[in-house]
Amino acid sequence: MAMDEKEVLDQCEALKKAAREDTGEGWVDTYTKALQGLLQERLLDARRAQNTPSDVALAQYRAIHGHRRIIAGIHQEIELHSKGMEVVARATEDYDVILKGCRVRETAVRKIYGL
Repeated sequence: MAMDEKEVLDQCEALKKAAREDTGEGWVDTYTKALQGLLQERLLDARRAQNTPSDVALAQYRAIHGHRRIIAGIHQEIELHSKGMEVVARATEDYDVILKGCRVRETAVRKIYGL
């Protein structure tokens, strides 16, 4: 799933670049709306995985955990950008970015998204 996280991070960067080029000054709103769409897609994927029967419980747990990390990462990206670029910069400097390897609180993702 680490490769999937890298792909999502690359997607986020591409969305950010497109928002800056297309919108200019108000790019953050455009970017967060695009992230909301990406988040909804990933939630659907996670719920499908959650509802797919598996013969191997560990394999299903790992799949769901990977989805949790991605969903938490997109959620964090939305939250950070809604608080301003200083907060984004600080999180990046402190290595507190989930899509770049920071730890996820599983209980928080369960509470917010039911996964």
